[in-house]
Amino acid sequence: MRLTATDIYHLYQPSSCELRVYLKHRGEPEAEPSEYEKVLQELGARHERNHLSSLGPFEDISAGTLEERAEKTRMSVALAKAVLYQPVLVTRCTLDGHDCEILGIPDFFIRD
Repeated sequence: MRLTATDIYHLYQPSSCELRVYLKHRGEPEAEPSEYEKVLQELGARHERNHLSSLGPFEDISAGTLEERAEKTRMSVALAKAVLYQPVLVTRCTLDGHDCEILGIPDFFIRD
């Protein structure tokens, strides 16, 4: 099982629903976003691009499989890169007796 921050969001938004996360992981189709949601997504993407351009040189880790991106993230952190865009952070643990992979994909990883 793989969990992401988006799974937690889907569990509680717009209301608490454990079935929503289950159906997502089964590959069931979701409803198309409304026109309002599309505008919000575009505004969010524009804001992200503008913020990224203000951070100076960065390592773009947005392309490739999750496994490739996780490896590139590990290498970039080891090389002390200052700014990573869309890195993939992975850890494994046991939750309620089940092996689980926890996955995080922040927009920005900034070494301070």
